[in-house]
Amino acid sequence: MNIKSRLQLYPSKNIKDRAVIVGERAALRELAQTLLKAADSPSGFQSITLFKGNGHDYEILVTKNIDEQEWQDMPVESDNISSIKLYDEIRTSLNKNKERAV
Repeated sequence: MNIKSRLQLYPSKNIKDRAVIVGERAALRELAQTLLKAADSPSGFQSITLFKGNGHDYEILVTKNIDEQEWQDMPVESDNISSIKLYDEIRTSLNKNKERAV
């Protein structure tokens, strides 16, 4: 198996704890481009699929769409951020429509 874009995220576990991103050059460059696109995008969303060290793929979703109330009371799970809920609903709806068309 030849995997060229491996990236591993280690989130902080506590207040003032360190988060770590470990990645191969190509994956780090792809992540950087994704961050810039999300920052500049009118939609405020950008995603990328990369691979963990074990070879399994996963999506990294980046958004700037979060309101002040959510910043002040940050949801524990990202699925509870209102814009991400909406993004997932739209994506699910589009996939269902795509399946029906086939």
